[in-house]
Amino acid sequence: MASPPTPTTFPAALPSSWGPLVDEDRALPVERAARLVAARMRLAVGEAADQLNALPSRHRYLLLEQIASTHRSVVYAAVDRALVREVAIKLHRDQDEHAPRRVMAEVRTMSELEHPNIVRVFDVDQQDGWLYSVTELCDQDMHEWCAERSWAEIMDRVIEAGCGLSRVHAAGFVHGDVKPTNILIKGGVAKLADFGFATKPRLGPAPYVVGTPGFIAPEVAAGERSPSGDVFALAASAWACLFEGLPFGTPPPRATVDAAVLVSVERAMRGELAQPKRTRPGLPRSIVTVIERGMHPDPSERPSLSEWLTELSFVLRAAERIGRLRRSWPAVVGGTLVLGLLSIGGYLKVSSDREQVQGPPVLETDEEPLRKATEPESPKSLRSRAEQAARDADGDAAVAAIAKGWERFEQWSLEEQVALANSATWVAEELERRGRHGKARTVWLFAATFHRSVGQFDEVTKADAALNRAVPPQSR
Repeated sequence: MASPPTPTTFPAALPSSWGPLVDEDRALPVERAARLVAARMRLAVGEAADQLNALPSRHRYLLLEQIASTHRSVVYAAVDRALVREVAIKLHRDQDEHAPRRVMAEVRTMSELEHPNIVRVFDVDQQDGWLYSVTELCDQDMHEWCAERSWAEIMDRVIEAGCGLSRVHAAGFVHGDVKPTNILIKGGVAKLADFGFATKPRLGPAPYVVGTPGFIAPEVAAGERSPSGDVFALAASAWACLFEGLPFGTPPPRATVDAAVLVSVERAMRGELAQPKRTRPGLPRSIVTVIERGMHPDPSERPSLSEWLTELSFVLRAAERIGRLRRSWPAVVGGTLVLGLLSIGGYLKVSSDREQVQGPPVLETDEEPLRKATEPESPKSLRSRAEQAARDADGDAAVAAIAKGWERFEQWSLEEQVALANSATWVAEELERRGRHGKARTVWLFAATFHRSVGQFDEVTKADAALNRAVPPQSR
């Protein structure tokens, strides 16, 4: 048996997979913390270390700079000396007798909602009579981040925030204050933050209205608190990030909060969208239409969060693929995939998008064969028809059958939806095996949408990978 390593032989006994010791591994925690402080504050490492060493041992956190402030709280970037990491410390201004209960409710809600798109909470405590909570430190909020970003990047972050919001709703909560400044960005990923207004859903009138003017749905202004109100706020946030202004205009100067809410809600009820302050070249009308649906003044006409995210994700991916195809238009013989995309569910209307997405003219296609169903065809029959067409290498017939399934998808049970999603994947693969790659790509697009709707995200990844593969020129 080999002798156990001694302090002098230990480095050589480390598993090779661990890699060599580097300077950072040798550094004491205070030295690593000093580097964090120095990097953020633009100080020499020695000067930062002096600041850390000057702190009393009972002080775990070193505040670096103020990064946000409201009438309810102030937020600082800080270094956790014990765990040697950057954190955000939220100092709560409220000092009334109910403040501890409110703060604990907010922190407990966040701690229950662990999700990649929700800001993590690490600690809650008080210091010298001040309540504070400790969370992960993010880079900036959506309001700041989106100024130099493309519309596609912004929509990706909105969808990520929506995924976090889905987790909130699944846990039985309503966020209550979704807005760009409460969506934080860390490493390019959106994270939902600030759960100070999070509550259980409430259908009857509440004693007071919560939220931010410009992002409050009409029914929320009337006192209701429901997931649908969060959908409205997220859609309004998407609009604000794209066009750099509130969707229903800026409230009158010096208006009270109640007056600002009233003006915004009245404009929303009349459908009076503000003139965008910023144009977004290439932004398809189909994406704006989905955003506007999320801001419908009637909650019964507003899609659920799941429906809204699915629609937004679909039109975003479809628009991106059409853009890529148009940029390489000469290589696409006959525009097969574009025609396939345009026939799906009526989301992408060529006539309304031509002014927004520049490119060569898109060939019109007769969609009547996809709509001719004098009698409803069973889900099993549609799947069989699509699969047989794929075996026969009849790409047009396979696409027609899958598209008919798309038209009726929402009417079917979850079991039937899953079966169609799996069938679409098989049909796409079979068409590829038969050399009908252009038609296969159209079916892959349907498959990705179906799988996303039923939560089969591994299959979505598989479909997206297939869509990103090059198409052999002779088989489009």
